[in-house]
Amino acid sequence: MFGLKAALTALAALMLAAAAQTAAAQARINSITADRTEAVLEGGRAMIKFTIDGDAPQDSNCGIYIEYSGTDTPDNRKLSSTDGLFPKVIEHSFTRAGTYDVEVRGRKVGATLGCFGEATVKIVIREAPKGAAAKVHAARAGAKPAPVCGEGWNLVQTKAGKKTGAYTCKPKKGVTKAPETRAECPAGLIYFEKGATFGCGK
Repeated sequence: MFGLKAALTALAALMLAAAAQTAAAQARINSITADRTEAVLEGGRAMIKFTIDGDAPQDSNCGIYIEYSGTDTPDNRKLSSTDGLFPKVIEHSFTRAGTYDVEVRGRKVGATLGCFGEATVKIVIREAPKGAAAKVHAARAGAKPAPVCGEGWNLVQTKAGKKTGAYTCKPKKGVTKAPETRAECPAGLIYFEKGATFGCGK
């Protein structure tokens, strides 16, 4: 009985040590910064580039989650030697004026557990002057943004997709992950990403 109790105690200690070692090796979010903290809507949108930084050992494997005051679709990314370590750069398109608390924190992404830590940055988006906004709207009326996959991907777009703006970017040989910069989807479409394939669809 005493031998079994001692063995169980030793096993528990070993598990605690392993957990502590894993925690010590896990990535931790320290900060999030923006390329600008104030912007004006141009053509109905303002693109802001965010840089997430922290401490990430080479064997890190965890998820990060970015929210925009709960008003827009959140972004998520995996952090690992395969998907890229810190710093992580993410672009987000704001379409409404307002003050946004952009928060990044660790969270489960797929089967990957969340990173440690969290950080916040405040962004102010302002309406364009009425005269300028009207000119931009008139110039762009009816125009859909042309899909661009970038070097390393092939564009796939059906006849129906050309009407809605939906498309898929399929990776060329040797490309193993989608680009860090998220594609900007036309109104009514949702960005999707599966491995190195990405695009905009319903």
